[in-house]
This record gives sequence, C-alpha cells and structure tokens, in this order.
Amino acid sequence: MRLVYEPDEQGYLRDRLQSVDPPHGTEGLSLDAAQALLARNHVGRLGFVRYDQPVLLPVNYAIDAQGDVVLRTTRGSKLYVAENEVVPAAFEVDEFDTASGRGITVVVRGPMVAVVDLIEIRRLRDLDLNSFADAVERERWIRILPRSIEGWVFSPSGERAPT
Repeated sequence: MRLVYEPDEQGYLRDRLQSVDPPHGTEGLSLDAAQALLARNHVGRLGFVRYDQPVLLPVNYAIDAQGDVVLRTTRGSKLYVAENEVVPAAFEVDEFDTASGRGITVVVRGPMVAVVDLIEIRRLRDLDLNSFADAVERERWIRILPRSIEGWVFSPSGERAPT
C-alpha cells in the first residue's frame, strides 16, 4: 500500500491508501511531511510530454500560498507549451542523506497551466523564485495544480525511517 493525497469534492487534499505495494524498504510519507519537503527545497524535476516526446527538466520552483508548484519561464522555452494548452505534468523533489543512505521523494501530479491573470502575476513576483540556469529574464509564469501528491521514505536496510 502507498499513501497518496488527492483532492476531495471541495478541493481539499485527503489521504488514501493506494493498493500498490511500495518497493522493499519504503514507507508512505505524511501529507505534512511531503508539503514540508516541497517548501524547504527550490530545485526539482518536471516531467511532461511535448510534441509526443517525453521531457524531463531540472527546474527552480516555489510553492505559492495555494500550495501549487510555480515555475518561471520565457517565450520559446520547452515550458512555453503550457501557454497554449493544459499539459499533464509530474513534478518530483528528492532529498538524500549519503551517510545513512536514507532518502525522501515527493511526486506531485496535475495539470501544468500558464498564469495569465495580471493580478496573480504581480502576487507571484513576490515569491523568492530565481533561476540557476542563466541570467535570462523569465517573464512567464507556469503553475502545476496538484491533483495527487505521493511521498515516501526509503532506506537501504528497510528499517523504518523517520518522517
């Protein structure tokens, strides 16, 4: 079984057990722990399909007040595909302790959409979100709307890891 979080009828994330046996040495992560991992990191991996080809990119991100993953991009970039359509996406953040071999992984799945509302863009500019890739001004904003969040802790020995 794996613990996942999905929105209920009112849009609130609720946990449920998914009937998939996780790999040996893993255990489900609480929603609070998953959200804490997302909040304390600023680099993750974004996966989506563009022109019928899978794309996987390292990206800088922030979490906004609604709990959405927010990215900045520029016209002509690979993320620009979200300017014209809703794109299914998966977003992953990991932490790994090399000394103990323990790791934490959180995956957010949901539609990737462009932010076009000017009031919303002004609000997002207050987030601490800068790119490590280059000095190009990234004037476009992309949001991933979480439809599911799953997280797990893994350790090489299979012992119970702290969440």
